[in-house]
Order: sequence, then structure tokens, then C-alpha cells
Amino acid sequence: MPLSRREVVKALALSGMGTALGVRAEAAENNTGRLQLICVEEHVNIRAVAQATMPEMLRKAPYLTDWGKDVTDRGESDASRPRVIAAKDSLRKLMDIGEGRLRDMDTYGITAQVLSYAASPHLLPGQEGIDLCARANDELAAAVARHADRFAAFATLPWQKPEAAVKELNRCINQLGFRGVLLNGRPDESFLDAMHHRPVLEALNALHVPLFLHPGLPLHHVRDAYYAGFNREVSARLSMFAWGWHNEEGVQLVRLLLSGVFDRLPHLRVISGHWGEFVPFFLQRLDDSIPQEATGLRRSITQTFREHVYVTPSGMTSLPHFLFVRDVVGIDRLLFSVDYPYLSLNGARAWLESLPVRHEEKEQFAFRNAKELLRLWRRQYAPQKISGNRSRRPVLVLSERWLWSFGGTTTCGAYGTHRGQTGFSRRLHSQRDRRHAYLCANGTWRTRSLLRCGQKESRQTDLLWNIREWGGLPSPSRNPAL
Repeated sequence: MPLSRREVVKALALSGMGTALGVRAEAAENNTGRLQLICVEEHVNIRAVAQATMPEMLRKAPYLTDWGKDVTDRGESDASRPRVIAAKDSLRKLMDIGEGRLRDMDTYGITAQVLSYAASPHLLPGQEGIDLCARANDELAAAVARHADRFAAFATLPWQKPEAAVKELNRCINQLGFRGVLLNGRPDESFLDAMHHRPVLEALNALHVPLFLHPGLPLHHVRDAYYAGFNREVSARLSMFAWGWHNEEGVQLVRLLLSGVFDRLPHLRVISGHWGEFVPFFLQRLDDSIPQEATGLRRSITQTFREHVYVTPSGMTSLPHFLFVRDVVGIDRLLFSVDYPYLSLNGARAWLESLPVRHEEKEQFAFRNAKELLRLWRRQYAPQKISGNRSRRPVLVLSERWLWSFGGTTTCGAYGTHRGQTGFSRRLHSQRDRRHAYLCANGTWRTRSLLRCGQKESRQTDLLWNIREWGGLPSPSRNPAL
């Protein structure tokens, strides 16, 4: 029986979802000295979404069910590295967002997973697609809330209706505590650079949350021309996870890079799986073949990629791939993932721990970059008396990176009384503002700055934020303003 919106909100409140991820797991791993491991491309499904989307997916790709008809994958028997597991086992594990999944994570040393739907509710047209995406997000939020210290989530959006997609995005981020959005394949028959998708990208940019571009099914006429002609097992695999949908997603990413959207939306961030879906290996070729004189972009394609795209292996534990992509984009742009449960968790931790890089770089790859990008160290703020008997609850979300780089449309907000008004908000955009922010010895953030009411400057005001600890405060020594 589906949960009501009220039940979802209640579950989130009781569990502390969005503020507690990693507390117990981080403490436990810190005590044992083990490296935390946050996996960002791990999939789920629920029966209602599977039943509603499967007819449309089979209409678009009837070869979907050919996978596993003639060959049974036995990836779980290979302990050396993540491998494709049997289709029936993948489907069963997709539906488990509880104890079975947690047992697998504990067995293979996975600290936390960022969950996303393997299905594509956005393919359903009209109100049916809008309603299904909302229900899917509610169900996922409730499941994550039951294990808020081990799971986070990416939202699914009704991309065919941009206005509804923007509304659902804001609800998922601001009410359900999701960490970003995952798009399976194309948003509709067009690619993501089409102008009618721009409002959703603008909303992602304003919210400072990433978009995961996950592979999806190739267009049917592309599939027939490029991947047919073999036996059904080979054609199905070649069309999908062997090559076809990686090429499809690489094309979508390249089109975004060429569209100029990253010049116009400076805070838009994209995550690309499977070591970037071929793109990092062709960046130099792209720059040589399509120079800035042709694109009209402010930066080269390579520079744009480095500044806006995060890359994750999706279970492809290949040392040459890692070394190449790290050299191209930098260690601070790499996130870890396994693509569970399509791939087994075998050997994932051992591979990462054996990488021939400094321990600090392993930490960045394993969990630090994910925590920073997805704000997985998000603080929870309790009401604090500031003056008299008034109690105010700030709504600012801080992270070490974001506090010291506020600008553009990023807004620092708090509820309180300000010359008789309530609900004021302002921006920390000047060096003076950042210089007045400092860490108090008693573990609270204090921001001392001039607040503006219209065009008039008000008196100096102190805003105090109590912090419920989540993985420790950022080190003051790493903050230029402290």
C-alpha cells in the first residue's frame, strides 16, 4: 500500500534523513581505521514503478528481455572484481532496499549508497508520468529514511513536462532531502540540450545539486542499424550495457558541452558514469576538431568538462582507466560507485585500497568528494536564542566548500526579526562577508555581517547556529577566512 505524503514527511522527521547519513557508519569505520566507501550509482526499484514502466520500455526496446535467455551471468562467483550477475538476481536485489542490501554492503565493506531508480518513470506521458515520479520519490524517501545513516537518494523527474519537473525537483530537494537527480537516458525523444529542458537545468543550477546522466536505451532505429544482426543474446547486450547505451549517454554529454549551457549556468554539475561514457578519452580530439572559434564557447571543451563534470567508474575497476581519467580531470572530480545490483560488490573495496596513490587521494575518491558534492555532511540546526526571548531557526545549509565560495544565486537565509520584518534572507557574496564568518570555540557557527533591508543598511547582527555533529566540523585551518 503506497505511503501518504504525510507519512513520508513523518518518517523523514523521525529518522533525520538528510542530516544523519554516515554518523554511525563513519564513527565505526574511524574506530577501525578502515576507509569509508560511499557508492553513488546504486540502483533500486519498486513493484509499482516496475509494473507501470515495463510496457513502455518493452515497446521502445523489445530486446530488453533477451538478456539472460541463453547465457546466465555468474559474476558473483568471481571474487576478484565486480562482474555482471544473473538477470533474475539483479531484479530481485533491485527490490530490496532493506536488510538484504545492508547485508551485502556490510559483507563487502560499503559504508553508504546513494540510491536511484533503475526504471524510467519519466518515459510515461502526461499526468501518469508526473504522478508516478512523485510516488516513486515518496517511496524512495521513506525507504531511505528507515536507514538514514546508510542511504541517500537521487530523484527521478517527469522530464516530458518541464514545469512539473521543476516543481518535483524543488519538492525532492527541499522537502524529501534528496541529493540530486538521476536521468536514465534521454529525457524524451530529444536530448537534454533541447531548449524545452532548460528550465530544469536552470533549477538544478539554482539549487546547486548535481544531475547524474545515466545510460539509457538507444533510439530504436539506431539500435537496428548499429547493433542488430547477431544472435539475440549478443545483440541485446551490445545494444545495452556492453556498448550501446554508453555511446548514447556519451553523445548526450558531448551535446551538453557544445550547447553552451555550462557557460550560462555556472553552478550546474553533472555526474557521468562508466569512466565518463567514453568522453574523457576523446577530449583532446574534440578540442582539436571543434576549436573555440567554431563553438563560440568561453572555454575549451576539455576545460568545461573539468570544471563541470564528475566521473565515476560504475564498477569498472580498471587501473589504467583510473590513472588516465585522474590525470585528465583530477582526483577531486572522481566519485566511487559499483553499479549494484547489476554488478556484484566483489573486490570493489580491495581494488580501491590497492590503488597506487597517496592515502589522501584514496579518501577523496572513496568518500570525501561525494560528501562535498552531495552535501552528505549537511548540518542540522536547532533553534538558538539570539536576543531577548526570541528563538530563531536558520535554514542555511553549510559545507566547507560552499560557505567559503558563496556567490551568484546562492542564498544564505535565516528566519528572524529584522526591523519588524520576518523571514529575511541575504547573500554572502563579498570578501567582507566571508571575513566576518568564524568558528566559535563552543562549536557554533557565528556570522557577523551587515544585513540589508531593501537598500538600507541595518545594525550589525549576530546569527548563531547550533550544529548537531555529523562527521566533525570542517577544519578551521582549511578555511581561508578563519
